[in-house]
Amino acid sequence: ARLRIPPNPDLLLALSTRAIFIAHEFQPQMLASSLWALATMVPLGVPLPREMVQALLLHSEHLAPQFEQQDISNMCWAVATMKQKMPLQVLEALMLRTITLADSLSPQGLANIMWSLATLRA
Repeated sequence: ARLRIPPNPDLLLALSTRAIFIAHEFQPQMLASSLWALATMVPLGVPLPREMVQALLLHSEHLAPQFEQQDISNMCWAVATMKQKMPLQVLEALMLRTITLADSLSPQGLANIMWSLATLRA
């Protein structure tokens, strides 16, 4: 169950400030999950902490070779849902990783990645 209650703005500011500071410590699943969580707040009218989003996106370029299909799917879905621009170098790194995973993609992973690619902005 979800509460569907927007977070306190001060809490979101504190969390995003910390995330920017430690973005380089995020692993793929943490990074994708954080972006996914932010995307789920969009329908609640929560202002996106854009600096946090950009810090996590830029760090994901270095992590792309470690991403699993769920990480790619969640991250691309989140960025598309937030209507954010995916830095081209990040998109290229994720697509290279997707190519290496192509033979093992699940139907759901494939569908999610295809949807997000159709709606992503670079």
